[in-house]
Amino acid sequence: MKIAPCKDCTERYLGCHDYCDKYKEWKQYRNDIKHKTEMDKWNHRSTATSKKSKKDRKKYGAKYMKNKF
Repeated sequence: MKIAPCKDCTERYLGCHDYCDKYKEWKQYRNDIKHKTEMDKWNHRSTATSKKSKKDRKKYGAKYMKNKF
């Protein structure tokens, strides 16, 4: 991850995050990375869960799965 542009910034002052374009770009970049990571995590979970459900359905039958959830 890129380092925040605030480090060693000569134009830094109290509350400058509200107006600094460099910071806004960095914040958007950081949020995009976080969002992508979360989506990858959820996609992996849903894929793994659906594979497990299919396996359990074959093993125990559909009635067992209905009662389980």
